[in-house]
Amino acid sequence: RVAWLIANRGHSGLLDEIGLIRSDFAQRVYTVQYAQTAEIAAAGFERLMTMTADNMSSDFDVRTTLIEVFDAQMPTGTNLAALLEAGKTISSDFDARTVLEHVGASMPPSPEAAGSYLDLATTISSDFHLRLALHPLLTRADVGDEIVARAIGVAGNEISSDFDLRTVLAEAAGRVGRSDALVRAYTTGG
Repeated sequence: RVAWLIANRGHSGLLDEIGLIRSDFAQRVYTVQYAQTAEIAAAGFERLMTMTADNMSSDFDVRTTLIEVFDAQMPTGTNLAALLEAGKTISSDFDARTVLEHVGASMPPSPEAAGSYLDLATTISSDFHLRLALHPLLTRADVGDEIVARAIGVAGNEISSDFDLRTVLAEAAGRVGRSDALVRAYTTGG
């Protein structure tokens, strides 16, 4: 059906139909199939992510949709920001963390991408899940010191568990000696 809609009504027609779907499962199926079938232009991608955020109430379906759309489209820039913004509607710390862990492993290591990533991370209230969500930013070799410092800052401001904060700091410790910015973030916890 997705391929037929694109061929006969265009991308806008497909998005119109997805907007009419009231089942989280059916919207997820259409959205993922769309992402796997065609390259989605920025305006269409943003609209698709807005519909995901506005129309889907199941955290599982939102998480699964975002992960599968990310894998199919590998969004960057404003598209990645739109995808992570849609993740802010997830109320389950587990599901939000799972999206971040998945995206964090292969997202572009840019300050803009990290900003969107950390914005979603701060919606996680569980110290355990936040620690795991920050892990990709702290451990990827291609992520700049400024981004690692921002992740340490989020940990320092949001994590109250001594164990979880210690674990975050331990993950970043190997990089600290080479960067003044990291030393400041590390020693102040934010």
